[in-house]
Amino acid sequence: MSQARILSSMVDGLSGNERVASVTFAKKIIKLVSSAYLCDSISALQTADVVITRHDADCGINFKDKLYSPLADSVVDLLIKQNMSFLTLATPYSKGRGHSAYGNPKIFNCRFFAIALMGHFLKFFIGKESSIEYRYKKRINIWTEILEAVKPQLVIGIHPDPELCFAAKNLSIPIYDLQHGVVAVNNWPYAKKLTETITTATPTGILCWDEGSCKAASSWAFEHDIKVISAGNPWYERFAIPNEKDHVVTELLSKKRHFNNGRKTILVSLQWELKGLYYKDIEFNGFICEQLQNVIIASTQFNWLIRLHPVQLRSDNISDCKDYLDKVFGSFDNVEWEEASSTPLPLLLSYVDLHITDSSSIVTEAAWFNIPSALLNPLIAPGARYQDLFSEEISRGIAKCLKQDETALLEWINENCEKKTAENLNGFSLNSFENWLQSSFR
Repeated sequence: MSQARILSSMVDGLSGNERVASVTFAKKIIKLVSSAYLCDSISALQTADVVITRHDADCGINFKDKLYSPLADSVVDLLIKQNMSFLTLATPYSKGRGHSAYGNPKIFNCRFFAIALMGHFLKFFIGKESSIEYRYKKRINIWTEILEAVKPQLVIGIHPDPELCFAAKNLSIPIYDLQHGVVAVNNWPYAKKLTETITTATPTGILCWDEGSCKAASSWAFEHDIKVISAGNPWYERFAIPNEKDHVVTELLSKKRHFNNGRKTILVSLQWELKGLYYKDIEFNGFICEQLQNVIIASTQFNWLIRLHPVQLRSDNISDCKDYLDKVFGSFDNVEWEEASSTPLPLLLSYVDLHITDSSSIVTEAAWFNIPSALLNPLIAPGARYQDLFSEEISRGIAKCLKQDETALLEWINENCEKKTAENLNGFSLNSFENWLQSSFR
């Protein structure tokens, strides 16, 4: 039976809201099942110096028709440059494997899916808590098998699984979490879940992009014996001083900017699951607040670049987002989102003047280019639940939390249009990730 017919049979007789919820749930189940069968052989794995882990959702770029993770695959390219062996693991439930993704990642979805399925059934017989413990131990066993086969000296992952952290530390293998978003107590999985009983399921350390991120992470990491290292951002460093031998960056830099008309350019960065995370109980279209939407429509004197989040780009609901953008902004020649979503962010930021977002970590990256950012999430305001987010950028005055108000937005835009002072990353005080990588093997 086709996916369309399966979905149709599930929503017959349901109300409008029920149909939407059922279709969304069904799409998630179909997506999960469609990737669950993917599995490589652990016994066929080769030994490697470093293991890299990332998910398809971390792959915001297609390079020569291959999924490419700007952060994780930048580490891969550094390892290749240093003639070091590596193994890339695509975490559950990714689909990109082998030649369809950069670095020929391996996948073990079926092993993890079998555990999840068994744990689901066991909870009816042994209880929820015992089934969770069962899944936890079994996942540790899988990661242990993989690490024992590969025998790496180092593991670097984008939010590595707690079970992987436990397995690596149990085998005395250093494991580091490579920062991939904003760092704050209220926005970091380990900080939310840390207790004495699960400290062993945290990484050896966190590789932060900059000193501001280190400061935020240090507020909770050190007391749980997690190292905090200002290692730099391996993706941005490649654009700061481009190397002609860097075939990835060289090709990406050859792309022309979409707008070249002398107008100021404003970047709007989207996020995924905003409705469920922050605006569950109020009217919200799921993508852009109405006030910003109206400002974009009215402000034809600016170029507007709307950048979708990588998770949105690979989501089953991508058509919903694109349909919304086409319906609302499709008739405006000063609004663009296709190239804005595929262009490497360091390149995009090099010709952007302002940045507006709900709460995207691009605030931090924009600050490296001295690009002012407006934050529209009311929970970031002083005294609110997430007031510690972007505290470094806000204290510097490069970011500001605004009310979702058209007048406030227009005033901020007019006040900050001329404030950008840098065109690229030359001279920025980012640490060298390559130096950290080399030092970790001394």
